[in-house]
Amino acid sequence: MATLPNWPTMQLNSSGANVSALQCFLIGKGYTAVPENGAYNSATVTAVKEYQKLVGLSQTGNTDAAFYPKIISNVSQGSVNKSAKAAQYLLNKFGAGLVVDGNFGPASNTATKNFQTKMGITSDGIIGPTSWQYLFGYSAYPSTQPTTSTLTLTGSMTIPNPMYVGTPIAVKGTVSSNYTLTKVTGSIGGSSFSSSVNPNAMSYNMSGMDSALMFSKLSTGSYNYTVSATDSSGTTKQWVVATFTVSTPPPDPSYNFGWRWVFAATNQNTISSGYKLSTRSPLHPAIDLSWGGILGTPIYSPCAGTVVRVEPYNTTGWGNMVVLESSNLDPTTKKKIRITFAHMRDLPSVSNGSSVFAGTLLGYVGSTGTSTGPHLHLAMFNDGSLAETVNNSINPQRFFAMTFIGDVSSIRP
Repeated sequence: MATLPNWPTMQLNSSGANVSALQCFLIGKGYTAVPENGAYNSATVTAVKEYQKLVGLSQTGNTDAAFYPKIISNVSQGSVNKSAKAAQYLLNKFGAGLVVDGNFGPASNTATKNFQTKMGITSDGIIGPTSWQYLFGYSAYPSTQPTTSTLTLTGSMTIPNPMYVGTPIAVKGTVSSNYTLTKVTGSIGGSSFSSSVNPNAMSYNMSGMDSALMFSKLSTGSYNYTVSATDSSGTTKQWVVATFTVSTPPPDPSYNFGWRWVFAATNQNTISSGYKLSTRSPLHPAIDLSWGGILGTPIYSPCAGTVVRVEPYNTTGWGNMVVLESSNLDPTTKKKIRITFAHMRDLPSVSNGSSVFAGTLLGYVGSTGTSTGPHLHLAMFNDGSLAETVNNSINPQRFFAMTFIGDVSSIRP
């Protein structure tokens, strides 16, 4: 821990960030005639004397060890006042690069924790008496900085077994160092992606890496998932987080089209309204998926393809909807399939013409349009058609096993 410094003495003609911070405190106490200019002028001397008289101190007009505890106040994330502004002036002495606006937000909180860690004091983001003394007492970090980087990674990947093409993978973990991080990079299959790191951060959560798209592009073969990081000491390290093999899916349409990933966040896939052709009334060449608590459940693309239609809720009875054309052919008909996802809660997360991969987020289950409750209307058609007709309709149940909770007789091949 850095040695606890003495409170600095400031007096007429002193200048700098310490003076700006003092002036913020004085203005916050109601001494509005004091300028906030970093110059200890006669107005500042007068205000200090008046405040010393108010709190029972000798009226010297100078700051000393007895003065500071009487005027400082705690600051933490969410503080919006002159004390917060004083803290920002002082943190910037140590290279924090903060906007000095008196709004002590996430960046100020991170800078505070970084400062506290480097000084070897409790790193809680709260600027209390001890942190104030270090902020006022030092003009730069002391020379007792660590000489050896402790750059480390704790992490893991959740890998399904077996692992097939297009299967989503979850990445978790934390990169940390006693120095500030400057870069964190993940790589897999010859491709890499970098995540920007807050210049005051000494740890980085790997789950923030946008790796889902990369994983969904993998072909068959063996892979290493690696993470490398560099910190401000110049130290760079690389770790193999996991080694895994991607294999070819078995000859089963449920894997070819990845239906088990439509609702990747849940194990429930329940049909509330089945597939009905024109021989049964009412016509329903689709299936509706619903269960208690389904509202807001993420909907993922079951296969690679192209978004060919996106509609907002007020233009069709389908509500917010997406139509996806699959890249692969229907294993039975050898034709491309168009898949409709209807009644989404919000405007879809994808745009018309965009490419998607197995596991791409499309939107969330809702009840927009002509709907009696939260559910996903899922329809499939051959020949690039958007119309729900008997001639080009496909029963989605061909592609994945589900629990049916309606009239079993309505299920037709």
